[in-house]
Formats: sequence, structure tokens, C-alpha cells
Amino acid sequence: MEVEARHINPIFTTLYGVRSFDIQSSQRVERATKKSDSIDQSINDLVEVIIEENQHAESKIDVDKVTHTINFAKEAHAGHNRKVTGEPYILHPLRVARLVIQEGEKVIITALLHDVAEDTPKTLQDIENEFGEDIRTDVEHITEREFEKRIPHDTPQKIKEEDWIKRKVRQLTRIPKMSRTARIIEAANATDNLRSMQREFTILREKAFDPLTVGKFLQRWRYNALSESLEAYQKKSGEINKFLPELKREFNKWKIMVFS
Repeated sequence: MEVEARHINPIFTTLYGVRSFDIQSSQRVERATKKSDSIDQSINDLVEVIIEENQHAESKIDVDKVTHTINFAKEAHAGHNRKVTGEPYILHPLRVARLVIQEGEKVIITALLHDVAEDTPKTLQDIENEFGEDIRTDVEHITEREFEKRIPHDTPQKIKEEDWIKRKVRQLTRIPKMSRTARIIEAANATDNLRSMQREFTILREKAFDPLTVGKFLQRWRYNALSESLEAYQKKSGEINKFLPELKREFNKWKIMVFS
């Protein structure tokens, strides 16, 4: 599980026979090392929690399989950072996986892979080849089908927002057809996103929305619509999504923080 930091070799210059360390390179090394340490710590924490969970669970989680999934996701997300904080993206699926730790191996693996097909060069077929058809299906349910047709980065903001809304609406309409695993991940994923947005807003205030495709009003609509859609399905089907109350709590905390 050791993370290999790439492209962070210090740059030295030789002056009068003495090697002087380039300050900017030193700072890059320090940042890269912190990121590597953060990833390693998150991975170790997740594995430790799984091992502890196995001591009490009737159905044991295959630690080797989860570790393999972590490495697959880590490689897929290599070089991919969160828009606002710049933290390594892999930390997000690791946190989501930790949230769903008591839901069992299949849900944990899906949590680790939930953004791979949508945000990395890896495909749904790659996931099926590596983890089987069931995992591929769960990941596909969470993946926005339009991810291959996303509009260019330099598209006017209004068109970006319209495209974003269409994608989110389509995803909401799919909730009743999703697998139970996918609905769990939808709630846990949104919960972690809202927690991240609260941390970011605490530091950056309104500027926290600058790197995002849409601002706070559409973000509020999205998470409100998601929680309402999941709740409506729960009432209709009787299926209990224990992450829904936590999603609603985090959404309310975020609203108070951002709109007060």
C-alpha cells in the first residue's frame, strides 16, 4: 500500500563544488510528500477499520480484495485532484468507503470505484474485467452516462450550467432503477461531498465555489433534490437507507453555513 511519489526529485545545482538546494523544488517535494503521507494514512486507517470490523462481522471482508481495489482506484485517479482544495482525489472514495464500512465488502468495493469510470481513463469494461459484472453494474448505476460527451472546458458558463442540470436531473430519475448498493453510495458520496464543501467554505468562503461548475444555489438544488428523491424511494419501497439521515443533517449544516 506504499504510495510512490512521482516527479518529486529535488533539483540541485552545483556552485563552486557545493550543491545548493532549489527552494521551490524543496517546497514541491514537501507538498508531494504531504499528499503521499495523507494517502498512505487514509489507506492504513481504512484497512485497520476493516480488520476491526471483521472481528465482529458474520460475513468477513476480504482485506486483500479491498487492498487490490484501493490500488486499482489509486492508480486510476493518479494526478487527479479535487477542484477546490487540490487534495488528491483518491481521498474522497477512501472516505466514502469508510462511511459504508458496515455495509459489507461489495459496497466498500463499489464505493472505492464509484468515480473511476466517470473521471478517469479506466472504463466500465475495465472494472468488469477486474472485479466482475455485479460490481460493474453497481458502478454503472452511479456513473453519469453522459460523461463521455461532456462539453469542453471553455464552453460559456450558461451552457455549462444547463448541461450540468440536465445530467443531474437524469441521474435523479435513475434512482428507483438503481441497485440498493448504488443508492447507498449515492447517499454516502453526497454526505462526504457536503462535508468537504463545509471545510472548503470555512476556509475560502464564497471563493470556494469559483472552481465548481455551478454556484451555491444550484448546489443547494442538487442536494435537496437528491435527498428528497432518495427519501421518496425509501417511503415507496420500504428500503432503509441508513445514510439518508446523515445526508440530510450534513445538507442542513451546509445550508446554514453558506446561506446564513
